[in-house]
Amino acid sequence: MKTRSEMCAPLIAGECTIRHARPDEGPAIVDFIREYWSPNHIFVTHPEIHDYQHLVDGEMTYIVAECNQTGKLLCIQGYVVTNQTDTPDIWGTIWKVGNTQIPALGLRVHEYIKKAFPQRTYAAVGVNKTTFPIHKRLRHTIGYQKHYYRLAERETYRIAAIQQRTNTPIGPSPFSLKRLATWHDFIHAFSPEAYKDRKPYKDQWFLKRRYFEHPVYTYQVFGIDKDETRVDSVLIARELQQNDARILRIVDYIGLDDDLTGISAAVDELIQQGEYEYIDFYCAGIPDACLTQAGFKLKDANDPNIIPNYFEPFEQKNVDLTYVTSDPESFYAFKADSDQDRPNVLPTQ
Repeated sequence: MKTRSEMCAPLIAGECTIRHARPDEGPAIVDFIREYWSPNHIFVTHPEIHDYQHLVDGEMTYIVAECNQTGKLLCIQGYVVTNQTDTPDIWGTIWKVGNTQIPALGLRVHEYIKKAFPQRTYAAVGVNKTTFPIHKRLRHTIGYQKHYYRLAERETYRIAAIQQRTNTPIGPSPFSLKRLATWHDFIHAFSPEAYKDRKPYKDQWFLKRRYFEHPVYTYQVFGIDKDETRVDSVLIARELQQNDARILRIVDYIGLDDDLTGISAAVDELIQQGEYEYIDFYCAGIPDACLTQAGFKLKDANDPNIIPNYFEPFEQKNVDLTYVTSDPESFYAFKADSDQDRPNVLPTQ
């Protein structure tokens, strides 16, 4: 079976060549990021994090533009493949043009990634708003993830800035949460293949590597327990600490939207057990009613509270999380998609 790089015939585009990156080009790509993005980027300070994300099964997941005369990289675009089907779904990641006057080079590199090998959908999370005109030209749907949260009942908050301490009333909550602590627990309780029609589809290969084999973060995985031998839906979360306090962030959800309506008591129990200030949840694609019935409050423009997004480094401010997609039908996006939930700094040893 051919690799994606073998499927991608290089495109000679005037004074440069657009092609799939070679497996040995990690150091050159990291040098490009150092020069044109930031010398303090996590991929520069810790190249092993770069290789975890972009050197996958011996293949470098980048499209690059290379100067024909000097061999210097002029543009890069990374991507993440979410399944091993013949037409996978793709998340875009870092996308940067270097010091070049070649017209529309970034756009041409992006168009190459979409035409070079078979794929079902292209999407990205955390898209810079300055690129919206490009995405409109590409006929991408542009949107914002909604931000939901549920507060603990306490007098003071050290992470959030709370002006209005009102929680959404909880409705009937018949379901509990079953912790799926190991890959064995997970795969024997849940079948991701049931959600192939969702965009993107995240298969066993992706979920194991992304959440159970992450080199830095420890994720908590919960199945929604409906007193059955298998679970239909799973929540993936990560604990964050700041100012001698902690919160739990739901970073991914795979399952039935309606299952969320039955977990409000389980969410409150998680808050109490973990002594969390709050649990929050960035998402797109899930109906509002499902999350409000689960006890979450929508962080809308009229909400005076601050529920921070950035923790590395910490910034106590609200953040809109953008997304784009080539196909909005059955599309879901969460905090951990693209490269949004990756380390920016490594914990001190």
